[in-house]
Amino acid sequence: MKRRLAALLAILLALPLLCGAAEASETAELVFSSFEGGGPEYQVAIEDPEIASFACRTEYDDPDGAELLGAGFRIIYTFIGLKPGTTRLIVTQSSPLVEHCDAAYTLAVDEALNVTLSPDGPRVITGFSYFRFGELAYDGYQIARVADGYQVSVNNGPFRKLDPAVADALCQVIETWDLFRWDGFDETQSDVLDGEGFSLEVLFSDGALIRAWGNNAFPEDYFEAAGEMQHILEDIGAAPALTLDGLLDFLAGLVPERRELTVGADVAFGDVTDFYYTYDSSAFPPEYQRYRFYAQGGAFFFYHETREGGRWPLMEEDVTVSGTVELTEAQWAQFCDCLDGGTVRDREERLETGDAGPWLFLYWNGDAGECQEFSFASWEKRAAFEALCEALSDKAQ
Repeated sequence: MKRRLAALLAILLALPLLCGAAEASETAELVFSSFEGGGPEYQVAIEDPEIASFACRTEYDDPDGAELLGAGFRIIYTFIGLKPGTTRLIVTQSSPLVEHCDAAYTLAVDEALNVTLSPDGPRVITGFSYFRFGELAYDGYQIARVADGYQVSVNNGPFRKLDPAVADALCQVIETWDLFRWDGFDETQSDVLDGEGFSLEVLFSDGALIRAWGNNAFPEDYFEAAGEMQHILEDIGAAPALTLDGLLDFLAGLVPERRELTVGADVAFGDVTDFYYTYDSSAFPPEYQRYRFYAQGGAFFFYHETREGGRWPLMEEDVTVSGTVELTEAQWAQFCDCLDGGTVRDREERLETGDAGPWLFLYWNGDAGECQEFSFASWEKRAAFEALCEALSDKAQ
């Protein structure tokens, strides 16, 4: 009898230890770099918000960075598993150099609610700016990824097409020498009379950023990595002299032909998968309102989000009101009626620059990731849409 009591007592004493041994589920993080006064901005969207949620925080390199123009900071997204499953994560990046660029990830949550993230494609350069100055004369280069490839400007000249292999080669140099270590380098050696300096800024499709500047001061492995980049860039050569035909070709390339399709005729309502309405004003106080309609698993949903605060841009941590509601077939039909007769066109570069919106994007089966910029058929259709959203927002609190 005493042995049984002793064994029972041992089990009871061990229970707290066993319970404490259970490990918390692992989260996943995405970290993006930016800076005050023109740095890249990021928006995150999870296709199935029932599988995972996220929290966002900002960390400045300088404690007073929020008040300093050019101060660097990191935007950290933490993803928490809610239930087992797999969904897609879209990160939208915009900046003065690259106005709209999406990066996609696969987000997986296992039975223990551990979260893993994996990019859907390789990391590529979306924006590149490199200037080298000193006693020797060097060319300056700016490279931007556009809808049909890459363009380059040499010495602030006109942009022209660039072989994508050049961007791939630069990316290889950056990966090989791990130039991500250079991000945030900003040093000057003032007691040197002659010498050289450099400025480098690189943006990537996954949100990574390198910003480095030096005057007679250089980060580790600078001359080896800079020499390899210089060799690649010198092969580009200066811009050739424009002939009349070349000038006409260049001007024609600035205005690419854009598709324009009518919703309800060219785009069937049964193909519509997602619709975003975003208003983002920098007036004081700033205003941010987002509405989203989407189809998922044979059902229809509405999501709304309001952000408030004393700064701009307003970030995810500034969300004050949000909610999701499942729609009836009649409510989805009412939404489709608001879109009926509207047009959807190919995205334009720099679409959001300097404008509060609303920005309207329609995602549908067959858009190929390009034909998504939406316009209502009339002011009455837009007013009916906004009234519908206000009514649904009250139900989704």
